[in-house]
Amino acid sequence: DMIAGLRERHVQDLGAAFASYAGAMEIAPQNETTIGQLGRIADATGDWERVAGLMASEAEKILDPQLKAAMLKRVAVIRLEKLQDVEKAVARYQEIVDDNPEDADAIGALDHIFTRLERWSELVEVLRRQISVTGDEMQSVELQFRVGQIFHINLNDLPEAVNVYRDILAIAPEHQPAIQAMELIFAEGEMQSAIAEVLEPLHYAAQRWDQIVKIGEVKLSITEDRQDRFDIIRNVAEIAENKLGDTGNAYVWWLRAYIDDPSSEDVASEVERLAEITGQWSYIVDVSRQILESEEQLPAETQQIVLLREGRT
Repeated sequence: DMIAGLRERHVQDLGAAFASYAGAMEIAPQNETTIGQLGRIADATGDWERVAGLMASEAEKILDPQLKAAMLKRVAVIRLEKLQDVEKAVARYQEIVDDNPEDADAIGALDHIFTRLERWSELVEVLRRQISVTGDEMQSVELQFRVGQIFHINLNDLPEAVNVYRDILAIAPEHQPAIQAMELIFAEGEMQSAIAEVLEPLHYAAQRWDQIVKIGEVKLSITEDRQDRFDIIRNVAEIAENKLGDTGNAYVWWLRAYIDDPSSEDVASEVERLAEITGQWSYIVDVSRQILESEEQLPAETQQIVLLREGRT
C-alpha cells in the first residue's frame, strides 16, 4: 500500500498505483485500506470494470467460503451500483447463494433487485428460498403471503395463489390477510369450491355466521344432488334463524328446498312455520306457481300436493 501511495502522490501514475494496490490485494484480499484505495482510484478514473474484474479474480482464489462470499458481495455491489450491470450483479449473488443457501445478505439483495425490477417469477424463487431457511414461523408465514400476493396480483395465477394461502392458513388459521385475500378471490367468482373448502371450517371455528351463509350460496349453486342440496339448505337456514336471528332469510332458504322437493312434508312444515312467523304467506303461492309452471314435468301426485298446498294457503 505504501509503494502504491508513493507512486500515486509523487509520480501521478494512477495505473501504476492501481497495479500496486492489486498486488497488495493478492496478499491480503480483505484489507479494507487496499479496497478503499482501489475504489478511490476507480472513482477518479471511472474504471470500475477493472476493479470488479480484479475482485472477481481474487474471489476465485479464496478458499474460505465466508471470505469468498464477502468478496463476491463487493463485486455484486460494484456491478449494480457503479456499472448498472444488473445481470452480472444477480449472477454474483446467485453464486453466493448456490454455495450457501442460508446467506441472508445475498438472498435479501436478490429480493430487493427482483422486487424493484418486477421480475416476479424470479422473486418467487428467492422468497421460497428464504422460506426454506428461516427458522421463524411468523417470518415464514409473511414470506409465504408475499408469494401468494405475487401469484394473485402480479402473475394472475389464482390456482397457485389459493394453494399458497391454503398453506398459510394450515399454519396460522387466523392470518387475516390470507383470509381476506381468499375472500376477495371468492367474491370475484373464482376458485369458489376450493376456497369454500378451506374457509368454511375456519368460519365455523370463529363463528363468522354471515360468511358461512355466503359460502352456502355458492355451494348450493354448484351442487346438483338433491340430498346434498337439502343438507346445505337446512344448515344455512338454521344458521340464518338461530345464529343471525334472520327468520326472513331462513324462510327464503326453506322455499328453495320446497322448489327442490315439493312433496316433502318436512320441508312444507318448515315453510309454513316460517310463513306464520314472517306473515309472508304469499311467498308460498308464488313459489307453488313457479313449481307448477316449470319446464320439468312433475308427477301427477306431486302436482296435486302443490295445488292443495297453494289452495290451503
